[in-house]
Amino acid sequence: MSTKLPSVRFRRELKTELPVLQADGLLSAEQAAAIRQRYQLDALGSEAARLLLTTIYFIGATLVGIGIISFVAAHWTYLSREFKLILIVGAMLAAHGSGFYLWKVRGNYPKLGHTLVLLGTLIFGADIGLIAQIFHIRENPFNGFAAWAAGALVIAWAAKSTPNAVVALIAAAIFAFGNLGHRPDLVIWFPLIAAAVFVPLVYYLQSQVALWMTLLLLGFFMPFLAAQYGNGCYGFATGASLMGLLFSAGVWPGGKCPPAGFSRSRPGLSAS
Repeated sequence: MSTKLPSVRFRRELKTELPVLQADGLLSAEQAAAIRQRYQLDALGSEAARLLLTTIYFIGATLVGIGIISFVAAHWTYLSREFKLILIVGAMLAAHGSGFYLWKVRGNYPKLGHTLVLLGTLIFGADIGLIAQIFHIRENPFNGFAAWAAGALVIAWAAKSTPNAVVALIAAAIFAFGNLGHRPDLVIWFPLIAAAVFVPLVYYLQSQVALWMTLLLLGFFMPFLAAQYGNGCYGFATGASLMGLLFSAGVWPGGKCPPAGFSRSRPGLSAS
């Protein structure tokens, strides 16, 4: 049975301290070797290389996406409506399809595949705006972010992807705060809906990043919503006080946040 390792920062500090503890006579050579094996301290170098490779993949995929979008934008007015739709939808499907293939089907390039899946989600967000432009849709612009959040949520659940969950949270935040001044009636139930949608996802992903972003989204939105429907500053103060009490009391049973079992690894494009 594999044991989940603590954070990389802790393991690096432990690797630095082991020779000191051994020199002070607090640990024997056998004990130090056992600790080194238990926490896989010798693998820290390869993990750093994998993190660097993940970063390179992400930057490369982003630059490719920007290049494609720039090329399309330069020739946008000369393209037919049908070709535009085929182009933007095809780019999204190509990114998602190749990403899932490399990550989940073949499994030999999980980080590159995960990056392509994330790129597909970002292209999906751009597609929403482009389709609105093609068909001259002049409705509430913030509603497009709700559609983007829904698509990112589907991918986050299907691929168990924290980065896609982060995209969903950011898009949901733009939808909520944008409509707070534009159409507040659309977001009066947003905190309940967001909690019902994102809290199960947080448990599913076991991600501290998704957890804290969900708490920050609800924690910041509630006071503004209370101010919108309450008595101005008094409503804001009431909402902020309630959220402060929630955070200070601990949002999990026993006041522990995050609960035991949540991953303490650094945020990134985890392939798990």
